[in-house]
Amino acid sequence: MRAVLIEEGEASVTSFGTGFCRTRRWTACVCVAGIAFGIIGCGTKSKEARQTPETASNVVATVEGAPITGTSLREEWGKAIRGRTTAAEVKVARDVALEGLIRTEAIYAQAKASGFDQTPEMQSRIKAMVVAQFKERQWKPSLTTVDPGEIKAYYDSHKGEYATPAMVRGSVIYISAPSKADAEREARARQDAESVLELARGTAAVQDYKAVVSKYSSDPGTRYSGGDTGWLVPGSDIVNPEIVDALSKLPKQGLFAPLVRTSNHWCIVKLLDLKGPATKSLAEVGESIRTKILHRRKAGEEIEFSNRMVAGLKVSINKAELDAVSPPVNSMDPPESPGRERGVQPVGVKPVHQQSSSDRAGPAADSFGGQQTASRDALTGGVAKAGSAVSGQTSRFVPRSLLPTSDL
Repeated sequence: MRAVLIEEGEASVTSFGTGFCRTRRWTACVCVAGIAFGIIGCGTKSKEARQTPETASNVVATVEGAPITGTSLREEWGKAIRGRTTAAEVKVARDVALEGLIRTEAIYAQAKASGFDQTPEMQSRIKAMVVAQFKERQWKPSLTTVDPGEIKAYYDSHKGEYATPAMVRGSVIYISAPSKADAEREARARQDAESVLELARGTAAVQDYKAVVSKYSSDPGTRYSGGDTGWLVPGSDIVNPEIVDALSKLPKQGLFAPLVRTSNHWCIVKLLDLKGPATKSLAEVGESIRTKILHRRKAGEEIEFSNRMVAGLKVSINKAELDAVSPPVNSMDPPESPGRERGVQPVGVKPVHQQSSSDRAGPAADSFGGQQTASRDALTGGVAKAGSAVSGQTSRFVPRSLLPTSDL
């Protein structure tokens, strides 16, 4: 491979190897670089530069005919010069920048010579890059604000999504009592539980109660946190419904329930706190609603942009071959496009392959109007239901000693 270095008013040819040829004066023009092995390298305008005829005065070097211009050198020189102050260091930075550009062009030339840029993988990456850049330049979301009245209307029609059920929080001391224990052992375990219950009832200070839990509870997962269950929803699908039921029957904080028998324990159950059902206010959820509305609108605009791109083009689908494609095994959902919510189908916009030519050229989808109620309320994607919103908080409540033997 040969690299050509061009001085102003004079051209000289030298071999490019481990050494590096330095010249004295350089000129500046259009920025060029290259893509090496699918990664955009230094100077991202090499393709555009190759499409523009260059003159000798515009080019500081060439690699197999590919020009490196003064502008691209200046750009890379600016990066290499950081932290360098003396004139000698600045000149070294220039040489380092040029060598980097030459190496990039050399790698790119070798990649092209080997046909690497024509492999399906690279063609797919190039296509994706072109599509992304073209789309970024051609389409900009136009809707950036949401009327407060629209936010309130959504809140009023979806209040159920922001409701939380009644919840209880308790403390449990577990006294081991296997279900297969004989009568004598069962009686002894219950007697021990009654003794611990009386001891726990007699503690006035929180630290004293926690000391009792730490000393007598057989569950390693909660004994050192005062037996805290976290917030629980009565009637939810949990491992220990007997304990939750006992907690929900206690009228106020600090009270103890009668001893509770589970499959493997006698339990001392104390109510720490309780909450009645509630609904989050508009002030609490208004910002999240605004974001949902914007996401939905952007999704609609994005599809409309795609429809305009499809309009006038011939699109055909081979139904037989389409139906013959088997689904991927253990595949993961593809990442969502920016501004798109998973599963959101904008109201009033058909998928491209289901549209007629008139649909593709048709007007924009309506602005979050009456059709939203008839839709699947895709805007609610990501909003946890009341029960599921709390379920994640119950993990601390399931002690290992209460899990089925097969799970231990």
